[in-house]
Amino acid sequence: MPIILRRVLPVLLGLAASCAAQAQGFEARCASELQSRFEVTSSSAGYAVDNTVATKVLHNRAVHNSAGDMMLGLTSATSRIEVGIDGHVLQDPGSGRECLAPRISVDLRYLPLQVYVAREFSPSGCPYRAVLDHEMEHVNLYLQHLPKVAGLVRQELEKRYRGAPLYAASGMGLDTLADQVDAWLWPLIKSEMQRVEIYQKAFDSDEESFRLSAACQGELGLNLRSRY
Repeated sequence: MPIILRRVLPVLLGLAASCAAQAQGFEARCASELQSRFEVTSSSAGYAVDNTVATKVLHNRAVHNSAGDMMLGLTSATSRIEVGIDGHVLQDPGSGRECLAPRISVDLRYLPLQVYVAREFSPSGCPYRAVLDHEMEHVNLYLQHLPKVAGLVRQELEKRYRGAPLYAASGMGLDTLADQVDAWLWPLIKSEMQRVEIYQKAFDSDEESFRLSAACQGELGLNLRSRY
């Protein structure tokens, strides 16, 4: 028995060392040959102005309003988010593993922004121009926010996937990446896209309401007695 044990033990140690060397060799190959790629784009299709909707209807459509408010105008945004995944894969038949360099594309876009000025205002009048100017500030907030989200998403992708390939069981690399995108990337994008509504609400401050009420020599506040 002692002799047999002395024979078997070096063989087992040798197998373990060989497996470790193979694993290190595979991981070194993955690190040297694979490179992750990310493409994050953002775009907007502009805006359209609509002067056919009454203040009451605008009030019902508004996200940020109070019971006594009368909506003089409204800017509505519809976003579209597309995420594509792919990857370059290397297999290690000995261990049953594979490594994958993620290739992720993210496209953030706004469909044409809908800018409403209440139909009670004539396009030739001062109140119409005052409300439209206000709504254009909302348009600018949307347009400025989109590339900021794109930049943040790009940074987070670099932070998570640039350092090392993704390892998984053979044939499961893309599935693993898809699970991570669903659990992490999608919630991140949606949260950041929705953050713009905080800035929109902050812009519709009491100070801005008073400024609009006094516009056009007080015509807005006088005729509609509104809080914007």
